[in-house]
Amino acid sequence: MRLNHISLGVTDIEGPALAPQASAVYFESEQLDERVAELEAGGIAFDQRPTDQPYLWRDAVLRDPDGNRIHPYWAGESRLDPPWRV
Repeated sequence: MRLNHISLGVTDIEGPALAPQASAVYFESEQLDERVAELEAGGIAFDQRPTDQPYLWRDAVLRDPDGNRIHPYWAGESRLDPPWRV
């Protein structure tokens, strides 16, 4: 699997989608849909299947056993050069 970008974030926002003080890891891959399908075939459950987002990324969401969110995504050119860039 070829990854283009990996990032890590930490949030203190609480809510139904986030664990308190949960971290999130983002893995970028151009083959997002194929990778998600492979993981699902291996028994991995996703909270969100690959979805086109209003910020022009396509991402999915799953969690590790501690509730930390893992976001496989594909941003393509929008990550570095979004149309709203000033």
